[in-house]
Amino acid sequence: MAAPVVKILGERNSGTNFLARCLSENFDAKVYPGGISLSQDQRAYLRRAEPERVRRGPLREALWDANHVRDLPRTGGWKHAAATNAFLTRFARSQNALVICIVRHPAAWLAAMHRNPFHAAAHVPARFSAFLRAPWVARPRDELAQPFLDNPAVLYRVKLASYAWLAEVHEATILLRYEDILANPDAAFAPVARHLPRRSAQYTLPQEGTRAFVPGETEATGFAERARRAGYGLLAPVDAAFLSDALRGSFADTLYPFENAPTG
Repeated sequence: MAAPVVKILGERNSGTNFLARCLSENFDAKVYPGGISLSQDQRAYLRRAEPERVRRGPLREALWDANHVRDLPRTGGWKHAAATNAFLTRFARSQNALVICIVRHPAAWLAAMHRNPFHAAAHVPARFSAFLRAPWVARPRDELAQPFLDNPAVLYRVKLASYAWLAEVHEATILLRYEDILANPDAAFAPVARHLPRRSAQYTLPQEGTRAFVPGETEATGFAERARRAGYGLLAPVDAAFLSDALRGSFADTLYPFENAPTG
């Protein structure tokens, strides 16, 4: 009997690679790829179209956008995209897929995005406070109706809202908080175990970093402690107030209420 199929959705820097490793170590399942890497022919085209490596970025991004559209019915496309009706009808339902959405505390996520602003299309300010308030331009494969966002907190809010919508219309959707996995994997993975066969009675978490492409993440040391301390209290008061205003009344505010935030 074929293993159940799983698609992971989650914003950049939210733990998608970590979750994929957790699933492969603890459950019997086929996890669809989350990337949209270039084929050999596409890489050759990229070199022909733009001989100077430093100037290939925009063309590479355009190819990734095209690959997301191409791969959507087969693998669900880019794992960092918002959940959309196309994702639901063309992939999740047709493939009978279990969709697991992972989210991370907004303060920790924003700090990570400032350090590693993957696929940023607009200028990323050097100061965190400026970054928090700077415009964020989404890529086409982000699948957002409005790509020109006032700030990255809006990106976070909109993506989480799409996961909440998916959970309402696709029963086989699970939402996991990154911090809960590290704090109590038994409780966090309980809903997953109702869909997927477990490999063993004891859950294990990755002991090595799951993002070799990020400097300094070759080990998982300190992940649990940093996740435990994640909270609005780690931000400067003026930044915490700005973020609270940006998320107030949203699904993000429901998952990580400002009034219940740890103080660090």
